[in-house]
This record gives sequence, structure tokens and C-alpha cells, in this order.
Amino acid sequence: MSYTVLTAANGREALQLALPGTRIDLLVTDLDMPGLGGLELAAELDHLPVLYMSGHPRDLIDNGHEGEAHFIQKPFGMADLARAVEAVLA
Repeated sequence: MSYTVLTAANGREALQLALPGTRIDLLVTDLDMPGLGGLELAAELDHLPVLYMSGHPRDLIDNGHEGEAHFIQKPFGMADLARAVEAVLA
């Protein structure tokens, strides 16, 4: 499968990319980012499905998001990322 990827250096930049009319099917975000972390970014873009990534344990996002949060543990390979994206979008 092929995807168009929009990249942002941080959460604030990601919010600027998510303008009305911009088609975004999935937010892939790190939990730790300068300024606006992944949980806060996802809350701002709450209409999007989210795949969180982190080198921290998954339980950081499970608190209050159980059953909803999709997560991939760093480090991961491209095949792992592709499977995780497909699972969230399925």
C-alpha cells in the first residue's frame, strides 16, 4: 500500500498542517515532542485515528485510553510500522 506522508518537526507544526480541507487519514505521533506532546496533539485532532510511538512503556498512554490507543514501541522497523498503520486504518 502507498501513503502520502506529511511531516512536522513538532506538535505545533503538525497542527498547522491539519488545516480544514486537508485530507489526513491517520495521525502518527511520538509521545514526547517539544512544546506540544503526542497526547495533547491527538486531543487537538480528536477526529483522527492515532498511532502513538514511544521508547517509553505503553502504559503511559493506556491510562484513560484503554481499548482506544494504538501503539508501536521504539525501536521498530519499517515492516512493523506498515503493519501498525494498516491495523489502525483497518
